[in-house]
Amino acid sequence: MSACYSCHAILNKKNQSFEHIIPNAIGGVLKSARLICKACNSAYGMTIDAALTKDFEHLAARHNIGRDRPKSRMIQNTIASNADLYHLQDGQIPPPAKPMIRLDKDQLYISGPDKKQLMQIASGLKSKFPNIDLDNIEKNWESVDELPGSELTINFSVGSDLFMRSVAKIAVNYYLMKVRGRHYLDKIINIINGVDVNQHHIRYYPLRDDIWDHEELSHLISIKGNSASGKLQAHVILFNTYSLVINLCDDYDGGDIDFFYRYELLRRQEIKDRIDLDNNRNEFRTNDQTEKIKRSLSRNKQEGVSGEDQ
Repeated sequence: MSACYSCHAILNKKNQSFEHIIPNAIGGVLKSARLICKACNSAYGMTIDAALTKDFEHLAARHNIGRDRPKSRMIQNTIASNADLYHLQDGQIPPPAKPMIRLDKDQLYISGPDKKQLMQIASGLKSKFPNIDLDNIEKNWESVDELPGSELTINFSVGSDLFMRSVAKIAVNYYLMKVRGRHYLDKIINIINGVDVNQHHIRYYPLRDDIWDHEELSHLISIKGNSASGKLQAHVILFNTYSLVINLCDDYDGGDIDFFYRYELLRRQEIKDRIDLDNNRNEFRTNDQTEKIKRSLSRNKQEGVSGEDQ
């Protein structure tokens, strides 16, 4: 019989819930009904998991990350390099927050999210530009797969205490999906619940630049336990970019374990091949992830609409 690892309630048909090992809002698909109760699942969802999801909502929307509840995400008013505003939405080239109208010499350029709205914009401009040829605009409209003349800049940050605790919960979820019993996890669960302070139990960990295929966008979990060293340690990597090591236990005396999980988000499939993460190093530090995030954001291009009148 399973019990909730947070509140210790015995799980039954009335109170059990499916907990995603990695939050589903950022593409997690593994789940288990023997980890936490409905009440704790809801509490985590509104606090630490909400913080992690909020931090990554731009990446999830930009890459159209799959979820169980397919309600479209919309992040409003992100800023392009030319100071225009765009909305970032699942599976689309970011549509402009307002119509883009530009007069360049004798040409009028109009941008809109689709052909129908493009023609509505053009019709509305007839009074100001009576020579607009609507038939010509409709004939010459074209779909584009990138922002016209600008890059979309998204400002966000991760690393709050709530974020770190949610990452630690991912590690605990995966360990308990593989191994029954929370015997070695009391300290880290107290940190996840905010009872104890995170004193270097959850840390950023630098990644080598050569471990990923540049086309891959993955979540990864590695857990290793070694009775000789007394270490039970997890390594969680999100979006190939944010790499954290979690010390689950410093006095581990169970059997040696080595669990590994790697899920590719764009193809939506598990990858069985392992990656050497060099988890045994003693040095931990926070490394600059900015360029990796930029590379991740620029991988996929999606469709939008533009048109012009001669």
